[in-house]
Amino acid sequence: KQFKNLASPEIIIHSLNFQEVIDQKYYIVSKIVDIINSLQYGGADFVIAACNSLHLIYDEVIQKKISIPWISIVNTTVDKIVPMNLHRIGLLGTSFTMQGKFYQKYARQQDIKLIVPPVKEQVVIDRIIYNELCRGIVKSKSRQILLSFINSLVINSDIEGIILGCTELPNILTQNLIDIPVFDTTQLHVEKAFRLSLEDEIVST
Repeated sequence: KQFKNLASPEIIIHSLNFQEVIDQKYYIVSKIVDIINSLQYGGADFVIAACNSLHLIYDEVIQKKISIPWISIVNTTVDKIVPMNLHRIGLLGTSFTMQGKFYQKYARQQDIKLIVPPVKEQVVIDRIIYNELCRGIVKSKSRQILLSFINSLVINSDIEGIILGCTELPNILTQNLIDIPVFDTTQLHVEKAFRLSLEDEIVST
């Protein structure tokens, strides 16, 4: 709405088989490098990966010979939190994301402590994501379960906000259901990509 004309970004999409990400981490690094370089050859100025879990290999990929910036969903999300002066943030996502160090690493650099649910609850979150949300199934019972996990983090860990660290989670959880600030990684990432796509100069981030 901020643009008066009909400006819109040009988008090139490479759809990745997510099962390969789960099964073959080391193979997938080289594959992602090849994909990024092919997207650059096709005219892309930068890339985004619309998946939190895939950022498990972000550091490994950007150390390789990629020719355009990969805009991190992790950095984008944490950078949104920083000016709000919040320092204890809950993180929901797949077990890859909750147990991985990639969110924790960047958050720690910004003086933000990320807190995840207990492992037993992480198993339940995985089940809801993979067996329901990834298949387009949204159950009110599952929503209540996730809300109870967030409430437990508020009560027991004093979290000041919650990151929806899986692109499926906004389909079942929204800000109007939660009293603390909600950081929708999907929305934040899309907004960042949109702004960059309409800038004359792309800056790596």
